[in-house]
Amino acid sequence: MFLIFTKWQIAGSWLIILTSWIGPILPFQTSAALIFSCLLAVTLLGYHNLLQGIGASLTYLITHTASTYIMQSAINTTDSLLMLMTLGVFCLAGSLLHWAQLKNETNNQLARSKYQQQVAISLHDRTCNNLTYAIRFIDERIYSNSQLSKTDLIELQDILRETLTQTRTTISQLINNDHSKDTQQADNSDQLKHLDQIISRAQHRLEQLQFRGEIINTLQDLNHLPKKNSELLFDVTNELFSDIIKHADPEQGYLVTFGTSGGNITIGACDAPRNDPTHITTDKPTTMGLLRYKTILEAQGGSISIQSTENLWMADITIPLISTFPIAPAKRNSHLDTCNDSAYNPTALFEPKHIN
Repeated sequence: MFLIFTKWQIAGSWLIILTSWIGPILPFQTSAALIFSCLLAVTLLGYHNLLQGIGASLTYLITHTASTYIMQSAINTTDSLLMLMTLGVFCLAGSLLHWAQLKNETNNQLARSKYQQQVAISLHDRTCNNLTYAIRFIDERIYSNSQLSKTDLIELQDILRETLTQTRTTISQLINNDHSKDTQQADNSDQLKHLDQIISRAQHRLEQLQFRGEIINTLQDLNHLPKKNSELLFDVTNELFSDIIKHADPEQGYLVTFGTSGGNITIGACDAPRNDPTHITTDKPTTMGLLRYKTILEAQGGSISIQSTENLWMADITIPLISTFPIAPAKRNSHLDTCNDSAYNPTALFEPKHIN
């Protein structure tokens, strides 16, 4: 029976339960070994299925009582109840053990999934965006018939070197597969300075690509911004400028504004989509764009709204200055309304440069 139990646990457990009645009629003492075997079988059946464990407990009690009665021994009701209680405890212990194992596996799976998502986002926000900028930088020089200067080559070299470092770091994370540690988080020791660095870098890249536009930043103090909200601010800002680089028309201009209103950081952006057939893009649509922040922002009490037409793309984003329960965004003059106004329309901000 134990050999069967070792190979086929459920079948072996039931075999032990169903043959336990022979214990009292054997000419030698087997009570301790038999009870231990039956408790082990009930525990295992309860682990696999609680109903099977309960059924095995009742079956053992009935067969044990029947065999005792056949041997014309007195049936002790107290002992029977105590035995049933013991079997029930072991059955429940097996079921709880299975539940705890499933919960642990679920938590591990969620941790792995979150870790993989963080690695993917890191690849997209840093490595892919850097490569996209480098490709478009070269593309702009080719189609404008401009030679790459030494300064241009140095900048490309720095981008590729940084991208290589980022790729190696990601590979190391995947090899180590240590999802107990989060990927690198944003440094918010001086949040306003960090944001200024992101904006300055984006502005430099846009100028290198001959974009015409304006960035208006009226934020003055972010030192009390919660870390999660500051990370959202940095990530959304990086993705916003990356989208402009990838999809906007340099000739038509862009406008990005940063401000505060109603206890929220407000970010507005508008540009004209790029529709020049002479520029070939290798970008394929992904789910890693700005809209991936919609659920996260709404959970924090913020919002994101994106509208797009053939000639105009607009984004309106709010990020709470403090962590609170989800609240409705404060009523304010929307950046979308600002972009719709002719004074701030990117096509009106900058006189189009016609190509003959």
